[in-house]
Amino acid sequence: MKKILAVLSSFVMLLAVSCDENKQEHKGNTSVSQSSENTSAENGTPKTTEAKAPEEIVFKEYKKEDFTDFKVSLTKQEGLPPVEVNEFDLTKLTADIKISPCKLPENIDISMIDAQYKDTARSLDMTPEEYSDMVMKNFEEFLSTPPKLKVTKTAFDGENLYYIADYDNLCDYSTHGFGIYCYNPESGENTCIYEYSDINKPVKILDMQYHNGGIWIIYNDNMEKSYGYEKVMRIDVDTGELTEELQIEGEHYNCFFYSNDEKRLIITTTKPETIDEEYHVTINFKEYDDNTGEWSDKLKGLTKEYDSITSENSIYPTICEGDVIFQSNEDKKLVIECERYRLETGLRSASFIGATSTRASFIVADSISSVIYTYDFTNMTRYIIDLTSFGQYFNYQQSGNNIILSNRVVRNRSWYLIPEIGAVFELMKSNEKQSNSVYDINSDHSITNIYGGKIALVSVGKESTVRTHTGEPEDYIPKPEYHDLYDANYMEKMVIIGGL
Repeated sequence: MKKILAVLSSFVMLLAVSCDENKQEHKGNTSVSQSSENTSAENGTPKTTEAKAPEEIVFKEYKKEDFTDFKVSLTKQEGLPPVEVNEFDLTKLTADIKISPCKLPENIDISMIDAQYKDTARSLDMTPEEYSDMVMKNFEEFLSTPPKLKVTKTAFDGENLYYIADYDNLCDYSTHGFGIYCYNPESGENTCIYEYSDINKPVKILDMQYHNGGIWIIYNDNMEKSYGYEKVMRIDVDTGELTEELQIEGEHYNCFFYSNDEKRLIITTTKPETIDEEYHVTINFKEYDDNTGEWSDKLKGLTKEYDSITSENSIYPTICEGDVIFQSNEDKKLVIECERYRLETGLRSASFIGATSTRASFIVADSISSVIYTYDFTNMTRYIIDLTSFGQYFNYQQSGNNIILSNRVVRNRSWYLIPEIGAVFELMKSNEKQSNSVYDINSDHSITNIYGGKIALVSVGKESTVRTHTGEPEDYIPKPEYHDLYDANYMEKMVIIGGL
């Protein structure tokens, strides 16, 4: 493990001043505490301090005009950001890959394979029998060889990385066998906590998330219907026990875990449709209650109703730091609202990055430019950061008051951005030889779920096999490595960012 804590000199100076002030305050508090503790009641028991009343929330409304714009120039920094960063090499990580049941001889119809290559045999001036012998020699090798590691989903619990290794490199769109592994980067221990194998029930895994001691998976085992038949199962990470938790019914299009916050487990479904010549997307939620074990159709903390998203106007909730924040488009300009504040951004075509109690960030990106807008409620400044030199089409995640970015076109770098000073730190850079790079296969971007105040970035490489045709018969024979052309997804490295 390579553990590095890099702090900018400017931050060191600020920290030193802050520490001096804290020390002075701490000394004053210590003397008061000691004096109070020494003053005891007649029975000799120390005096107790009454609990403070909960902070009263004063709702505030902000508009774009309330903020002073400040354009920030980006500066690339050497080293790592002023938070704890741990990097782990995953290139040697292996799983105990099994042969999928669909590749077993008793489940293979050889006659279909023979028929498939008859036309090819004729074009090569060979008899079907001659070509079939050549095909089967290689195909039998493929059937008896376990596939290379194919990682399809990941999750994170603050310490361990969980990943799904697909055992099936024969079938498309679904799998007859897979394993869920738990990897601890500190100890190097890599354990399979659950395995699935069923020739009669292929499944398509849609999403995975860690929550409260379990790996939760949304999957579909009805291959005739892409959506509307999803199920949710939970695997206990300690015992490997599987429980079926939920059958998701109703007509919809997408189904996935909505929040990546450890405090809440939320599933959402979306249904696009055209109503009165207007495009709508209806969003529905289900939230799990850890205390009762029940699923609710309403989000906890929901303070207002939301409607379907339309091309003109929309109101729908987002989860930030466990709280509900509503996004809406009013006159085609983005507005967010929570129990603490309402912010009219004045931005068109903006995407919400995230928010805390003191600031909110957004990105406006297209094929030409990418610009981040961060609204700071403490000093009423709107920081404007032009990211165009770093590329377009980013994936992003709020990290405390700062932002983690990954370019999802180039997919070869992730950065840590401090908006108010424009400092950019490189968090991860994939191997140059790989064609696709930094992204998290859990949600097709570089960030796993947040847990314990930490975020994990996972770099995944693809092993590409270029197949050239020379016109010889051997070039038309399916070989084992050709079946791994798009399947050999192996993890290169993991970076854990802590201290959020």
